[in-house]
Order: sequence, then structure tokens, then C-alpha cells
Amino acid sequence: MHNTTNGTLTIKTPLLELKYRINASFPPSTCEDLSILTGNKVWCPNQNFYSSANLNGSFSTTDCYIGKDDCIGIYEDRMNTSFAKGLLSRDGWHVVDDSASALFDGGIDKEWPWRIERDPTKAKDWYFFGYGYGKYRETINAFTAISGRPPLMP
Repeated sequence: MHNTTNGTLTIKTPLLELKYRINASFPPSTCEDLSILTGNKVWCPNQNFYSSANLNGSFSTTDCYIGKDDCIGIYEDRMNTSFAKGLLSRDGWHVVDDSASALFDGGIDKEWPWRIERDPTKAKDWYFFGYGYGKYRETINAFTAISGRPPLMP
């Protein structure tokens, strides 16, 4: 269900309630501009951008997975690396900020699309996954629906 009252768009689902002030500055920076309520937690772009209960993701490589002692002098820079934020969280929500990644120029009339940089002052590319506590399978299914299935190893 959605409605617009006093210049604020409200969208309600069984798991969350989104409020967006239609004439807010861009990007939205306060809870008055944009807020999402999930259960008893409120997400706003200016505070707690990532859930404190995030279950983390993975490293970009599995080198040195056996332990630090096997990697001395080889991958020392990776030994103190923390895990990336993952999609799953005990809070029941996660935000993916894809604003810094590159885009393709469309390439519809070209044989190969070209990579182009974004203007970070003109666009924010945020994906909010609000799935509720413990609904991890639904989260992965939602992510797969927008990103496509991961390729299988040969």
C-alpha cells in the first residue's frame, strides 16, 4: 500500500514502512528525507548506514584460508583484512551502496559497451533489502532476482 500525505510518500509492506519526502534534497541525508522502519529498527541514510548485526560476507579470494602462518611474506596485506559487509543481518535488513561502481554506456548500437564513471554528486545507487529477522533465503532470492544467478565454476 502507498499514499502521499503532506509531501511525503509512504509505502507499507508486511515487513517494512518507507517514508520519502518528495521535495527532499538529493541525496536524502536526514530521517525526515528518507526513513525505513523494519520491525522496531529505523534506517536513515545519515545514521547507521549499515546494520550493526551484519553477518558479513566474504573475502575476494580464498588465498591463505588455512591460516596466517602459511601466508607470511606472500599476502601479508590480506591477513588483517576484515570481511566485507554481506546481505544478511540479524536486524533483518541491509543496504548495498553501489554508487561508486562503474556503469556501461548502453552499448545498444555498439559491438561492445564501454565502461564509464559515475558522477558521485548526481546519483546514489542504493539497494535496501528489508526481509525481516531470519528470512535469509528470501534475501538471497531477492538479490538473485535483480543481479542474476552467479555463474557456476567450469
